Amino acid sequence: MIGKRIICISGFSQDLSRPSGIEVLWERLRQAFSGPDCCVTMHPWRSDWKAIASHIIRTGRQEIDVRVAAYSWGAGYGFIRLATALMNQGVGVKVAVLSDPVYRNAWMLGRSLWSPILGEPVISIPENVGKVLYL
Repeated sequence: MIGKRIICISGFSQDLSRPSGIEVLWERLRQAFSGPDCCVTMHPWRSDWKAIASHIIRTGRQEIDVRVAAYSWGAGYGFIRLATALMNQGVGVKVAVLSDPVYRNAWMLGRSLWSPILGEPVISIPENVGKVLYL
């Protein structure tokens, strides 16, 4: 069983088809921390977060240590979906490092931007997240 998960989540225009900054971060974290007890993974922002949360829980220890590094929509959308899916299954996120987080509304993309009527969109961090660092 895995005791620690470090999850990197890419931004809007980043995917697995070409190099990105989050891929460089993932590679460095993987080299530094991967081992029998620690799994370092990278996912696109629009991944199936409920399935990933289920996989983390299924393959992890009872008290798994989850940490996330996310960029752009990976922070404002992917991370929020992952943290919520984990919260719904009783698992917390110990630390999240969010770089240039960008809000993305799943049902109305235009709301991802500032509006003179609705104001600034707000990224709400789920209750199960312990510490959040913004870069």
